[in-house]
Amino acid sequence: MPATRPATVRRSDLDDVVTPSELAAYLRLDVRTIRKAIEAGEIIGAERYGRSWRIDMTVFGAAKARTVV
Repeated sequence: MPATRPATVRRSDLDDVVTPSELAAYLRLDVRTIRKAIEAGEIIGAERYGRSWRIDMTVFGAAKARTVV
């Protein structure tokens, strides 16, 4: 059953580019789950810069909207 309480972080509170921990707080998932999905190529818009990951929320949100429809 889907969660009924609001997300910890609102979309309007996020920047256009976020870290895996910020995305995890937004989606209410564990950061390890997000990192595994990034490494598996399941999160669209994720780019690696050095040792850190950044996720473009405009690309992620558009891809998420396409998969829901």
